Amino acid sequence: MFSHAITPLSQMVFGHQTFYVIQKAFQFNNTLDLTCYEDTYKRISRASPIALGRTLPVWDPGSRFGRIWGSIIGKDGKWKSFPREFRGKGAPGALAMDGWSELIRGPEIWRGALKPGAVLQGWRKPEYFRAVRNGNKPEGLLGHSFVFVRYEYHGDNIVGMHVADNGFQNGNVVGPGEWPVLFGANTITEH
Repeated sequence: MFSHAITPLSQMVFGHQTFYVIQKAFQFNNTLDLTCYEDTYKRISRASPIALGRTLPVWDPGSRFGRIWGSIIGKDGKWKSFPREFRGKGAPGALAMDGWSELIRGPEIWRGALKPGAVLQGWRKPEYFRAVRNGNKPEGLLGHSFVFVRYEYHGDNIVGMHVADNGFQNGNVVGPGEWPVLFGANTITEH
């Protein structure tokens, strides 16, 4: 779908759904006014009714969907009652849990499995992911939620990805290994 040379977004050829999700991904000011997971939710929820023909569940950080999406452990003990295979996987885990998409893991991501508009959840260290998955909240900014826009190539090799987020990484190329634990889920099924 993409050429390997850097092509301005306005000149790229996409299906209608893909272009709409990308357009919505850049609609916001990209500031740190929202948490990363709220920003990702806002971007995808604006695009999903038109591009996907479905709407995300209404945002509720206390719901099972919201807590998986935001990796919100809470203090009520419910976290461990949620399916283990989705805990700590953020937006991709929530979409997979609700049947929107299948989880895509790091190696597949770097082999080109993502489509524009895919959601991602990254963790700086495997132990941070495991701690959250198991219901133990590590301290500090250890994970991040963002939206995939396109891959960056050097020749035929993927060397990074362009993303949209709440301002933490926006405008930077995210490289392999920057988020050693990385999960994704495509929001679009068109080819």
